[in-house]
Amino acid sequence: MVVAAMLALALWLATGQFLRLRLGAPWMWPVLLMVGLTWAGLSWSADVATGLEFAKRTYYWLFAFVVASLTLREKEVGFVLRAFVAGTTFTSAMFVLQVAGLVPMRPPYSVGLLGKWAHIPFSLLLCFCLLLLSFYFKKEPGRRALYGLLLAVNFLALALLKTDSGHLAFLLLSPLVASNLVGHGKALRVLGVSVLLVAALFASPVTQERLRQTLYGTALYVEGSRTITGLANRYYMWTGAWRIYKEHPLRGVGTGAYQDHMKEYRLKGLLPDRDVQEDPVQPHSSLLYMLVSFGPLGVVALLWLYAVLLKEGWQRRHALAGYAVLCYTLVMLIGGLTDSQLLELRTGILFAVVTGLSIQGDDRTAS
Repeated sequence: MVVAAMLALALWLATGQFLRLRLGAPWMWPVLLMVGLTWAGLSWSADVATGLEFAKRTYYWLFAFVVASLTLREKEVGFVLRAFVAGTTFTSAMFVLQVAGLVPMRPPYSVGLLGKWAHIPFSLLLCFCLLLLSFYFKKEPGRRALYGLLLAVNFLALALLKTDSGHLAFLLLSPLVASNLVGHGKALRVLGVSVLLVAALFASPVTQERLRQTLYGTALYVEGSRTITGLANRYYMWTGAWRIYKEHPLRGVGTGAYQDHMKEYRLKGLLPDRDVQEDPVQPHSSLLYMLVSFGPLGVVALLWLYAVLLKEGWQRRHALAGYAVLCYTLVMLIGGLTDSQLLELRTGILFAVVTGLSIQGDDRTAS
C-alpha cells in the first residue's frame, strides 16, 4: 500500500497535476495547522525519534491535496468508492472463509491479506463500506439484489470480527443504514430496522463475547486489578494522557513524547500499578493524542477539521461524494474515541482521500 501511495504521489508531481490544485478549501487550514503542529512539536518533544516517526506520517495528508487537484464528476467519484467497496468485500469474504477454516489465517489474528492488528482499522473501513452499500441500495433499485448480497457478506464479517471500534461505530450509525434501506421520512420503520440490525449484530457469539470482555475489563479497572485486558489498558492509557496534559496544559509534551512520560509516571508510581509489557506510544484516542501532544490548539485543529467536513457532507448528503464525506468523518470521529486513527496507515490515508473528495463530484463544475 505504501509503494502504491508513493507511486501515486510521484505521478502527481511528474505530470504537473499539482499545479491544478485549487487553494482555499475550508479543510486546508485545519489540515495545515495539524501538520504544522506535528512537525513543530518535535522541537519540545523529549523523544524526537518516536516523534519523527509520527511526523513522517503526515504525508498521508498529501493525498487530500492530490484529490483536490483533480476534477471529478459524480460518476468518477463513484468509481473510486466502488473500488473501495470491492476491495473491502474481497477482504470480508476471505475473512469469513478464514473463520470457517477454509482459508489459512496468519497467527495470531489476521483479516484477509492484512497483517497483525489490522482487524481494528478494518472494522471501521467495514462500517464505512456498509454505509456506502446502503446508499447504493437506495439509489439503484434495479441492483438491490446485488447490493443486498454485498451488505450481507460485509455485515457477517463485522459480526465475526473481534473488535469494539467497528461495532461501536455501526451501533451509532445504524440509523443511517436503516434510513437508506427503508426510505427517509419513515421514522418508526427506520427505528425498527435499526434495532433489528443492532440485534442481529449482537446475536453473534463473537460480539457477545466482546461485550462481556468490555464489562469485565471495566470492572477490573474500577477494582484496581493488575490484570490487563483490552479495555482496561485503554483506561490506563487515557488516565495517563490526562495526567500528562494537566502538567503540560499549554502546548502539551510534543510529538511522540507520550511514551516517555508514561514510563516516567509508571516508575514513579503516579499511574495505577499494572502488569504492562511495554509503555504505549500513543494514548489510543485521537482527541487525547492531539491534546497531550500539542495542548488545546491541537484539539481545536482536529475539531475544526471534523466540523468543516461534517458541514460539507451534510449539505451535500444526497450526492455520493457528500454522503461519503459525512459518513467517513463520522466513522473516524467514533473510531478515534478508542484509538488514534489519524496515525493508522489504512484509515489515515483514506481520511485524507475523503477530505479531498469534499470538493469533488459536482457535475456542474466538472470539465
